Amino acid sequence: MQITITARHFELTEPIKEHAETSIMGLKKYFEQIIIADMVLRVEKNRNIAELHIKVKKLSLICKSREKDMYTAIDSTVKKMERQIKRYIGKLQRHHSNKNISIKNIPQKESKQQYSILHKKIVPIELNEDQAIKELQNSKKDYLLFKNNENKKLNILKKVNNNYEFTEIQ
Repeated sequence: MQITITARHFELTEPIKEHAETSIMGLKKYFEQIIIADMVLRVEKNRNIAELHIKVKKLSLICKSREKDMYTAIDSTVKKMERQIKRYIGKLQRHHSNKNISIKNIPQKESKQQYSILHKKIVPIELNEDQAIKELQNSKKDYLLFKNNENKKLNILKKVNNNYEFTEIQ
């Protein structure tokens, strides 16, 4: 990443320059593909203005903030840029279904409900309806997926109360 820091209408001190550079480098943890980061710091009357331009491949992001202190102006500009980068990452992830985007994982807030998804592979066995009922009676499961010997179609046999229900899959 190429970082440029420019000061207008005041003398750029080394501590301000280092603070700006470390703040900008902190953006790398959200998005590695930042090519150019250009920060312009200026003083107008009693306001300190920090403006940050970031170029990423086909996109340019711009943030600006006005504060009474230059350090807080830099910090608030970088926070605004973080939000813009997070929003851009979200758009990329929503628009690309394969999710093969080189983005670092952003820690997300935990939701109240957490879901776990368990993937199972079921291989249907070939049975007739009577054999399927006996097989289901001997197992502890509530359903059985099998391939019907008579019509060679997939069927699901479910226990419903004390009865059995056959479902044929087309």
